[in-house]
Amino acid sequence: MARAKMSPCPAKIAPQLVSLATSPPPGKWLYEVKLDGWRMLARCDQVVRLFTRNGFDWTKRMPRLAKELATLKVDSAWIDGEVIVLNEEGLPVFQPLQSAFNTGKTDHLIYFGFDLLFLNGADLRDLPVEIRREQLRELIENASLEHVRFSETLDVDPRHLLENIRRLGMEGIVGKRAGCEIALHLTT
Repeated sequence: MARAKMSPCPAKIAPQLVSLATSPPPGKWLYEVKLDGWRMLARCDQVVRLFTRNGFDWTKRMPRLAKELATLKVDSAWIDGEVIVLNEEGLPVFQPLQSAFNTGKTDHLIYFGFDLLFLNGADLRDLPVEIRREQLRELIENASLEHVRFSETLDVDPRHLLENIRRLGMEGIVGKRAGCEIALHLTT
């Protein structure tokens, strides 16, 4: 973390929003599946707080996820991710997610982390996405978490990936330019 800026854990962090595209751009990009769920930022400090992309604290709506995230071996962190429900085939489905929040039955929700923005006093947002994601992968893999997972990138031709995502009826893919923090949403 040689280039990361050292600072206290921020009270709030705005999520990076993706730009919409209809085809993969040229250059080296990292692609992952666009999960059909709700964007959620996890602030792990003395307590865990889960914030929507608009900054609303939804921690009380997801106590199980907050409890699992509290077991991460960090002094402080900000994780960007998506809360989803998986169907029997392991695919994300949105309507059951809405129902879970409407009924207050959220123990089965899954949080997929896709970016690590802050870790133990270091602001990572100016670091290349590969470094941030690798640190997040290690953080999640070194914990015993049932409902918190790492969102993997897929090393395949993005055109073929997008075709397969369309066949599955999923939302699309997200591309992040290698070496920087720019994200792009390729829609189905």
